[in-house]
Amino acid sequence: MLRLILVLLFSFAIGPALGVTTRSPTLICDQWCSSKFPASAARRACIRDAKNWKGVCYTCGPKAGTTTKTLCGNSCVDLKKDRNNCGACRNVCKKYQSCDQGSCVCLAGLTLCGDSCRNLLTDKNNCGSCGNKCSGGMICSAGTCVCPAGMTSCSGVCKNLSKDKKNCGYCDLACYGEAVCSGGSCGCRGGKTLCSGRCLDLSADPNNCGYCNHQCEGGSCVKGACLKLWAMLQKRPILFPSGNTVTFSNSCVLQCPYGATCVGGACQCPAGQAICGFFFCMDLQNSNLDCGRCGNMCTGGTTCVGGSCQCPDNRKLCDGYCVYADRDPTNCGTCGNKITAGAAEASANVALVKQYAANLVEALTMMTTTAEPVVEYAQMTDDALRAFVTAMYVPKVG
Repeated sequence: MLRLILVLLFSFAIGPALGVTTRSPTLICDQWCSSKFPASAARRACIRDAKNWKGVCYTCGPKAGTTTKTLCGNSCVDLKKDRNNCGACRNVCKKYQSCDQGSCVCLAGLTLCGDSCRNLLTDKNNCGSCGNKCSGGMICSAGTCVCPAGMTSCSGVCKNLSKDKKNCGYCDLACYGEAVCSGGSCGCRGGKTLCSGRCLDLSADPNNCGYCNHQCEGGSCVKGACLKLWAMLQKRPILFPSGNTVTFSNSCVLQCPYGATCVGGACQCPAGQAICGFFFCMDLQNSNLDCGRCGNMCTGGTTCVGGSCQCPDNRKLCDGYCVYADRDPTNCGTCGNKITAGAAEASANVALVKQYAANLVEALTMMTTTAEPVVEYAQMTDDALRAFVTAMYVPKVG
């Protein structure tokens, strides 16, 4: 009987005062579960756990007593530490963040840039400070933008000086033309040699024969040696360069003339030119010495135009000379047309006779002491002019 009294006293008086309840559901948890969990399944779970003195009613509900946890959804969480409910329910901290005293903060060693945590020591988009981007192929190392190992910064861009054609060995030191950059030095491929920044074949270049800037007189370089005009006859099948002569068989080797090159064993001039006189490449279209063909020299005042000897526009070619057909009495108008005393010829060339008369008047005026005025001759009739010209040009007989 005494034991029953003690149990009842503990259950209804001492137990509640100490925060301890019996296994039967309490009215407080039942009401709290019903208000916090509208869904029937969650409400039943809350009430069921409360019967066993556990669950959310005893963790963060009215039966929890003093607690730091808050009901978020179906769970009790610590809003000061829970990164999925940091400071408030459903406030989720971002990647690389933790919840500290109800605030989302970046993990140790990281800095908040915008809405993300970044490592300012290694992040190339936030190197040393937020928003400081590394460009030109640089990486972020210890908070500083630097080029990767084996690369050098040239005007803010990382370059490999060992193979970059525009920055070979040093920044802005470029390899030109066919030259390539290898090991930090400009070089050539295919057996060519670098001369003044260009890749050249020293075995056949007349301006760089055998070595750079070695020019051959006459412009012929064979196997790296300059050939004289005529190489001496050798008795050996092959004689490598020695001095200025090279032979390839038991015959003399002819050095190509100046301006010509040796192609396939034959001397060749540039397009439009030909070897004339064994010494020079001549332009047959414009050379007065070799016009149209070797040895065809333009004389008598002619010049070479398009491969033919031609007189100036105001002259005619007569008997190999350029003459003024409008004033030459032996080629009057056309080649071979001579002015004679014949009346018919004089009548046919009245205009020309007048011109010659005027010229003669000027000459006579300067030579005679009487200095007859020019106007007298200019006013001569056609018949008088014919007689005058006839007297001047026709030899006297008897």
